Amino acid sequence: MIGKTDKKREARREMRRRQLVNGRLVAEDGVTYIECTILDTSASGAQIRIGQGRTIPDNARLINVRDRTAHDFTIVWQRDGRVGLRFVHTYPLSSNMPAQLGYLRKHWLDCACR
Repeated sequence: MIGKTDKKREARREMRRRQLVNGRLVAEDGVTYIECTILDTSASGAQIRIGQGRTIPDNARLINVRDRTAHDFTIVWQRDGRVGLRFVHTYPLSSNMPAQLGYLRKHWLDCACR
């Protein structure tokens, strides 16, 4: 018989790395955003804290300030001000980006300079 903790471990395909770093969820319009805390990450997703009652903007991208990356994602779960994300695509913010995503680099610079 598998215990409750073992089932939880089996559901995750990859090890998560605890982070506790600043993040920002930026809407596709490039103007709307909310600050968040990235609690942990893996190659395929992250757990973030946005605070109870906050809403993630439609078609938002997650910026990880420390790792200099932005991620397209889908929401897997949401409870108690925390959100589980599955990454769909990752963009390195330190290299050349498509012009239409330039706003992500500006947001990253804004966060990194604080």
